[in-house]
Amino acid sequence: GGETVRKHSAPQRHTAGGQRVGGERVRHRRLGQGSRTRHPRRTVDQPRGVAVTSSFVYVADTGNERVQVFLNGTGYSYYRKFGSSGDGHGQFSGPMDVAVDGAGNIYVADCYNFRIEQFNSSRSYIGTYGTTGVPYMTDQVHFYGPKRVAVASDGSVFLAEGQGRRVVQRDASGPPVASAGAPGV
Repeated sequence: GGETVRKHSAPQRHTAGGQRVGGERVRHRRLGQGSRTRHPRRTVDQPRGVAVTSSFVYVADTGNERVQVFLNGTGYSYYRKFGSSGDGHGQFSGPMDVAVDGAGNIYVADCYNFRIEQFNSSRSYIGTYGTTGVPYMTDQVHFYGPKRVAVASDGSVFLAEGQGRRVVQRDASGPPVASAGAPGV
């Protein structure tokens, strides 16, 4: 079934038995419906990664092979989604994480297509890091199960491979800069 992503507006503190301490009130704001039958287009299934800007909350909706976008602010209203299942541009197979750079470009860690896909702020395809459908080789242009993606203030893109056992840094224009960890299968 679907899962609901929640944003906590106050820190949670509980005893080992699950009791609230300190008299704090914990509120949850839902960023998606938990039931596929009520609101199927807004349902999140196995949400993995989240990126937040001043305007939007992006959710890597792994089970539905897409990225969901919610308005950031009171209520976290559904805005739109992008992506579908497949291996073409704008299609995903296991989107595990999402990141947004200072210009609003969106990066999606597309795990089982062995790539990072980049989109502009209007969600139009810009480019791909990695080679679709080609898993791991001992170089910095093929990725084996990228699970996480992050963007530094200088525009460098960092990705963490699940099966490849390394972190790779690429500069803003795309070429690999460095990696940490030992390539492995």
